[in-house]
Amino acid sequence: MLEIGTGTGYNAALLCHRLGADKVVSVDLNPDLVTTARNALAALGHTPVLVVGNGDDGVPDHGPYDRIIATAAVPAIPAAWIDQLAPGGKIIANVRDELATGPLCLLTKAGGEARNPSTATR
Repeated sequence: MLEIGTGTGYNAALLCHRLGADKVVSVDLNPDLVTTARNALAALGHTPVLVVGNGDDGVPDHGPYDRIIATAAVPAIPAAWIDQLAPGGKIIANVRDELATGPLCLLTKAGGEARNPSTATR
């Protein structure tokens, strides 16, 4: 599981509780947030992989991922996320336009491509 946007570590804590810390990777651009989250998670007994970096790049060293969740809105789904997604994996992200928050988007990777199942032809 890759989380884009570590923030306070709240979502990472929920993911660690549900999946186990060894299955959680989280990335945030802000090193202070990552340090604060790491300390808070350690106090709870969780030690996921926390990375300082640009979430648009994902974290290729720990992929592929069955699931990717973005807790920050993005203008489009970055290609790196699709590349790091395992076959059958899913990405959920808030895709925003220039002025406001947009729709929550769920993509599933099938055959090397990611597609939005809600717009797939039946």
